[in-house]
Parts: sequence; C-alpha cells; structure tokens
Amino acid sequence: TVSISLISNSLQKVDGFPGFDQVVADSFKGPMSTNYYDGSYYGVPLDTNTKIAIYNKELLAEAGASAPPATIDELVELARNLKAKGKFGITIGGPDAWNMPPWFWSLGGRITDDNYTTATGHLNSDASVKALETIIGWNDEGLLAPPILGGQPGTWEGLRGEEGKPASYMMINEGPWFFSILGDAVKDNMIPAKMPNGPDGASHSVIGGQNMVIFEGAKQPDAAWTFTQFMLTEEIQTLMAVKTGAIPTNVAAANAEELKNVYYLGAYVAEMDTALARTPSANWNQISDVFGKAFETALRKESSAKDALDKAAAEIDALLKK
Repeated sequence: TVSISLISNSLQKVDGFPGFDQVVADSFKGPMSTNYYDGSYYGVPLDTNTKIAIYNKELLAEAGASAPPATIDELVELARNLKAKGKFGITIGGPDAWNMPPWFWSLGGRITDDNYTTATGHLNSDASVKALETIIGWNDEGLLAPPILGGQPGTWEGLRGEEGKPASYMMINEGPWFFSILGDAVKDNMIPAKMPNGPDGASHSVIGGQNMVIFEGAKQPDAAWTFTQFMLTEEIQTLMAVKTGAIPTNVAAANAEELKNVYYLGAYVAEMDTALARTPSANWNQISDVFGKAFETALRKESSAKDALDKAAAEIDALLKK
C-alpha cells in the first residue's frame, strides 16, 4: 500500500485528476484499493501480483485427485489421504500477514471493516474465530506442513524435493515469481490453480504489486498524471506483462490474447477477481506484527483463538486511530 509514505504527507491525492474514474473502471478492484487511505486515493496500481495454489502433480495424484480441488473441504480430504503416507497436503508459509490471509480470508475471516477503520467486531468476529480455529485444527491433525511454524523443509523445497529427497508437500500458496524464477524446470510437474473456495463460494488471496504516485511539490503534476494514464493503458500494460512477467492491473490487458501462452498467468488473473488488499494504514508494519503474533500464539496453544484475536483487535484499533 501507499499509506506508509503518507506519514510525512508526501503524496498528492489523485482522485481529482481528469480521467481517474476511467482508470478505476479499467483496473482490478483489489490493486486499486491498495491506494485508498482515509477517504481518498493517493496512487494507482502499476502492476500487481497475488498468491495462488501450486500443486505437485505427482503428489496430487497420490492423494487421489486428477485435478486441483475446487473447495477447501476437498483439499482437506486430500490432505488426510496424504497424511497416512507421511506427506502433507496443505502448506501455509507462516502465521504472518502475507502467508496467512489467503487462508484466513478464504475461510471467512476478516481483519477490519470494509473501510479499514476498526478491527473489533471483524478480526475477532465469530467467523474470524472459526477461521483461525479451523487452521489450528488442521495443524493439530497433522495436515499442515512444517513451515507454518518455521519448520523445514521450506515451501519450495518441500514441494519440489531437495538434495535427493522426494517432494513431501502436495501444494503451496505462492506468487508468479515461482514460475518466472524456475521456468521450464517446473512446467511439466507443477499445476498452477486458483485457491480452493471457502464457505462463501470464493477464494480470497492477498494482493501485492507496485503503485504509481505523485509527490507533493511535483513541478508538473498534470504531466505526471498524463504519463501515469499512459502506463495504465491496455497496450502498455500488455507490453509490460510480455516483457517482464508482471501481472497487469488493467483488466483488458490481463486477458489479452498475447498473454494466453503464459501458461501460469491465467490462474493469477482469475484469482485477482476476489483477492483482497492488506489494511492500508500508515501503521501497517505494526498491524502486521500484531496479526502475526496473534496467529502464532494461538497456533502454539499459548492462547485460545478467541483470546488472541480479541487482544489483537484491540491493539489494531489503537493503531488505526493514530
């Protein structure tokens, strides 16, 4: 999000520039929301990313499936099948605010209200407590791979196998860099797929990416805005994706014919439709720390899910008011 820079009031609002509404209409809602702060937009999304499910094709078949599961309930059943073989069907990279939200959100949890003003009643709602308790239950049952609490092997190593050891993780949740870095080495044995759907019939992954902003004191803000609009056109967004592998924030570009041969991109584009932004707050770093500590505390049985989320909600409320 752009909000950390707002600590010094260094950015201009962009929602008053001509053509802003069209930029919003042409862009994915989630990446656009990362620029929203205190009732205004202070930037626009240049490129974006999210996290999807990536399956080891061999272990997916070993679990008894010929295709990625459509729902979290189906995923859990596959994980139970693998547990009997000493392998793991669900991998969450940690309890932090980057790895955990795709699962927490997809299970019905939320961090704040839709306007990002309060956590109490949302982070500690019945639905959020149930979501965390579900994840704790998976861990207690032995369905979660070791990285959930810092164990080894790591996510990529467990999914692919390492140093002569076979793969032991059926799936991980990861960004497009997994495929751009590993290239052809994973093309035939890894399956990119949307996150499995939760109780609301959708998945809700986390949004990353880069935003374009205009600083206060810019000598030519109108020219800067014109350049920004140019960078967000379908043509330029498509070109950036072809040349760099970045996911376009322009919806038409993300679905352009030129990108159809990037075999893994379709799953990421599909995930963007329901992906959510992390809380846009000048105190996000502290909020993130509170979130991660609450989830780790509950997973380690140092606190109940309800008590951990009650405490975190109160602390985040205070941070949101600063």
